[in-house]
Amino acid sequence: MHIILVRHGKAESGISNPERPLTPDGKNCIESLGQRLADISGRIDQIWHSGILRACQTAEILEKYISPLNGLVKIKNLSPHGNPEIMQKTLNDERRNLILVSHLPFLDYLGNLMLTGNMEAEIIHFSAGSAAKFIKTKNNWGQAWMIDAND
Repeated sequence: MHIILVRHGKAESGISNPERPLTPDGKNCIESLGQRLADISGRIDQIWHSGILRACQTAEILEKYISPLNGLVKIKNLSPHGNPEIMQKTLNDERRNLILVSHLPFLDYLGNLMLTGNMEAEIIHFSAGSAAKFIKTKNNWGQAWMIDAND
C-alpha cells in the first residue's frame, strides 16, 4: 500500500482572487506532474483533496492522467490547518493506494509525522506542484521518492 502526497500547483494571490485558483503556470506544472505520476505512481484507487478550489483543480488535472479506480473525494481534514495526527491514524488503517492533494502547512506536518513521528521535524518540505510517495511497511512509513514538477 502506498500514499502519494501532492501539494497543489501555484495559485493566484488572495488579493487578486480570494478563491485562489491555479495560475496558468500552476496548471501547466500540474499537467507535467500528472504525466510523470502516470508513469511512476502505480495503481491508484482514489484521489482525496481538501475541497478548496486550488486543490480541487489539481486533483481534477491529476485524475486525467492517473485514472483512479474510485475517482475523487473531498476530505475536509486535508485543509491547510487540518489535523495531521488524525490523518496519519486514518492512513495507518487504510488499505488502498491513494493520492492526497493538500496545502501547507498541513502537508509538511503530515509528511514529517509519517517519517519521524514528529510533525515539526523539518525532514520534508513540499513546494507548489511537488509530490512524495510513502510506502507502508508493518508499522512504519518510508519515503520512496519525491519529485517537483517545477524542476
